[in-house]
Amino acid sequence: MGYRDDFYNEENILGYTGKLEDNPTVYFADAGGLNPKLQKVGNQQKVVVQFGHITQAHNDPKNVGREAVREAYSYTIANVIDSTVPGYPNPTGKEIAQECVYGEQELKKIGLKGYKTEAGKSRDEQHLDWHVSRNRFESVHPGNRKVLAMAINKHAEKKKLG
Repeated sequence: MGYRDDFYNEENILGYTGKLEDNPTVYFADAGGLNPKLQKVGNQQKVVVQFGHITQAHNDPKNVGREAVREAYSYTIANVIDSTVPGYPNPTGKEIAQECVYGEQELKKIGLKGYKTEAGKSRDEQHLDWHVSRNRFESVHPGNRKVLAMAINKHAEKKKLG
């Protein structure tokens, strides 16, 4: 049994970053299917999404494995231009993946610090990133799902980092 096998499964694969045939980082998400968990935000019910990723290759061996599974009603992963990410080292104008949640309260709930992404707005009025990749995000599809799923058995343990 691995860390959170109920979550880290082929059905929950969202996509990847890196080279498909060279130990990509594999991203997972689950919105609860037919029975989603809901959270009231203002006057609206929002679906809570569980998310995490498996890092297969990294310079720091403690950063290889399954990420702690977190949940938020506002999780997003999207490609952005690296030069638009505050503090990104040596930007070149290429697309990279950025994971975000909306607002300071969501960020605190998942236990992460995050960074400011939109000038002139408070931290409660913007998406806040806590993880940027060196590569762009690519979605899962029938042609790559089996390759990505190999990460599940290859890395069954939770990361030792953080």
